[in-house]
Amino acid sequence: MPTIIALIHTRFRKGAESTAAWLAGNSYESLFLALPTDLEKFLKTYMDGELSGEDLWRSYSYLTGVQMPFINALRYTIDPIITVLPKLRHKMPEPELYCYQDTESCIEATKLTERVVLLESKGRMGGRIDVGAWRALLRDELDFEVFESRRSFENIAENAVSHSRNVVLSQRMGRSFRSYMEARRFDVEVIYLKHYWRSPLESLRAMVRIQGVDNVSDDVIVRYIQGQLKYLEYILYSKDLDAAHEKWTMETHPNLQKLTHDRT
Repeated sequence: MPTIIALIHTRFRKGAESTAAWLAGNSYESLFLALPTDLEKFLKTYMDGELSGEDLWRSYSYLTGVQMPFINALRYTIDPIITVLPKLRHKMPEPELYCYQDTESCIEATKLTERVVLLESKGRMGGRIDVGAWRALLRDELDFEVFESRRSFENIAENAVSHSRNVVLSQRMGRSFRSYMEARRFDVEVIYLKHYWRSPLESLRAMVRIQGVDNVSDDVIVRYIQGQLKYLEYILYSKDLDAAHEKWTMETHPNLQKLTHDRT
């Protein structure tokens, strides 16, 4: 039975560095990245040393139309992983590389992120939280997540069946991933390399997944978005996202002794 190892990494630099170290130190036959399928050939060229990192990201921008501020945000979370890829060519066996997100889904995800940034900016500038707009956004995010997950799962399963030991990188793989893959006779192992305290918006999204967007009250949405706006003050006035998040965590949850811990 083929094995899929879902390697869950955080959206922070330290999490990506831990993931890169794991990839360099373990054996597997295939590696799946949460990047557009159309980028796969460029990524393999980069892995072979025939394309620079900057040209790789220019290709990403060309394929998706995503502007550089959003690409730079993505790079912060994934650059250590991208950097380690050429070193994997020397592993035995050399892992086959796949990208599993539909390009159209990556474009749509960026549009949703743009809506988040716009609503956050309006909240910071005007002080008023548009609950209706936030609820609509949360609903659209949830609908998109269901659709995008299904397409990604299909792309992974189609290629993973050819290998006995597969590694899938993601910032979030829920029970639906395990259920989908086990139903297709894959053995699934989930590894969390780092843990961190969710931002208020991430916590609100988690609540919506569990309860449904219409079962979360206006007051709850306002409270979490107010918390998110305060969180942004830490992020926007720092050049180091990891340090800013850690400072917010310790000041907001002083009972915590540290932001993350290894689980390897």
